[in-house]
Amino acid sequence: MKVILPFRDRTNYLRLTLATIKEAMRGLKGIELILVNDASDDKLPAIINELPCTVWTRKERVGPYGSKAVAVRRVFDEFDDKFVMTLDSDCIVHPMAFGVAAKMVADLPKMGLGTVFNTPKHTFNPKDIVKSRYVRKDFVGGLGTVIKKDAWEWYISCASKYGQKHKGWDWDMCLWLKESKKWEIYCTFDSFVDHIGQSGSHSGPECPIDRAFRFLEQDNPKEGKFHDYYQK
Repeated sequence: MKVILPFRDRTNYLRLTLATIKEAMRGLKGIELILVNDASDDKLPAIINELPCTVWTRKERVGPYGSKAVAVRRVFDEFDDKFVMTLDSDCIVHPMAFGVAAKMVADLPKMGLGTVFNTPKHTFNPKDIVKSRYVRKDFVGGLGTVIKKDAWEWYISCASKYGQKHKGWDWDMCLWLKESKKWEIYCTFDSFVDHIGQSGSHSGPECPIDRAFRFLEQDNPKEGKFHDYYQK
């Protein structure tokens, strides 16, 4: 699975993000980081040399939304991966994040779009809890997001033919998938990524860095302990 991480400047945050990604990759095979340099003026952190990482560099900035969408399309065009995952350059990644993402793919064959990011803002109905570990959603954002190739290609064909329903690709894809009735949208009940700087697309309330790093010290950021199903 390819993990897409766009960045532009702010490489002090990026170093922390990459450090947590390195730990999350420990002992796992088949995961490669695609670091998308969105015309950044900052020098690349040296830690990228310690990761299975490819750097794609853009000469003109397109922003975090555009960088992710362009990179997702390129991954699916150039590689045989059936899924791709997207991260932000101001997040931290729990050591179990990639393993949970892989289990999510295996457990949910109808999932077209899913995420390992869940916050108190993301409300849900208890009836939408699936297998005690996932939540069926109407919308998810682009952080910690796992995208299925078939669902992405169907979404792109619809958006190209009929136009976008929303300016952001993540919400736009959710709207099209809901209409398809073929694919479903999920998030994990627990969150396996968190922001360092701000929550959401660089907006909203700040996430203090001490809270973000307490997230790594806990077995589970919400419950204080991972449910048994993540250990199996």
